[in-house]
Amino acid sequence: MSYYLYKLRFSTPVHIGDSRLASGLESAQLNLCADTLFSALCHTILQMDGVTGLDAFVDKVRTSGILLSDTFPYKQDTLYIPKPYMPSRTNGEVDLSKRKLMKKLSYIPLNLLHEFLHSVSGTGEFDPASVDNEFAAVSVDTKVNLSEEISRPYAVAGISFYEGCGLYGIIKAGEDDFNYLVRVLRILGLNGIGGKVSSGYGKFELFEYVKIDDSENHQHQLLKSLLEKGDAECYISLTTALPTDAELEQAVKGATYQLIRRGGFIYSTALEKPLKKQTQYCFSAGSVFQSRFSGDIFNVAVNAPHPVYRYLKPLFLGVNV
Repeated sequence: MSYYLYKLRFSTPVHIGDSRLASGLESAQLNLCADTLFSALCHTILQMDGVTGLDAFVDKVRTSGILLSDTFPYKQDTLYIPKPYMPSRTNGEVDLSKRKLMKKLSYIPLNLLHEFLHSVSGTGEFDPASVDNEFAAVSVDTKVNLSEEISRPYAVAGISFYEGCGLYGIIKAGEDDFNYLVRVLRILGLNGIGGKVSSGYGKFELFEYVKIDDSENHQHQLLKSLLEKGDAECYISLTTALPTDAELEQAVKGATYQLIRRGGFIYSTALEKPLKKQTQYCFSAGSVFQSRFSGDIFNVAVNAPHPVYRYLKPLFLGVNV
């Protein structure tokens, strides 16, 4: 198995529901969590290759033959990762303006990760003012629901990426499996991802992908070394993830993390109307652990005629602080 990096370039606004707010269509977040991507891949595979193809994909993922990260922003050639949830180990005073700027940052450039870690440990400086977190504009469009007797307006929040910006993700897989997922992603891009795809939202182009094991790009080389580091002091999750019950007690020891709500609805031709998925609270990408865990894909169907899976298996960056 190898690590692959892929980039998505969006041609239309994308609606990604902000699960922190649970406020439906009226709010949006910047990135796609891996469980959203996994669900979209499953839906596309079912259309392409039927139940047999879907079952084969799910089995491969369940046994960690394929692993996914969340998607994160890129700006031109610069890759960003979620700001790690790491408390400062220094006792000195921090400039208030810097502290406020640091708190506002959601992402840091991958190539500044070590500067960030040195600042946390008090052995270096990290200037949050130097980090550009402007990747996209948020717009709210008013739509009208014509499916009911009384037409009702509603709002949809969309993310429109600036020129040269988009989302990238990491996949760990064998070569044949990754090549298959390239086909799936290309078809998914035509159909769209996220909410309101029937209204034209979420269309993208898979315009670049690379096996980072073979890449000479310094960011790719850094990613490879951190993804493969198995003897680190701590591990930064690149995936919205959840340990199994057997893993949970060990996983939370010494961890610093943020919980994120994952919910949503089940849309299926086997259902007369959408059903709510089981809600789970998971560790968001950027959470930091002292030991790795495997996570799982969880059946979140409630009173549904078939299983519905949520992907919550992590990829980690191993770092020393």
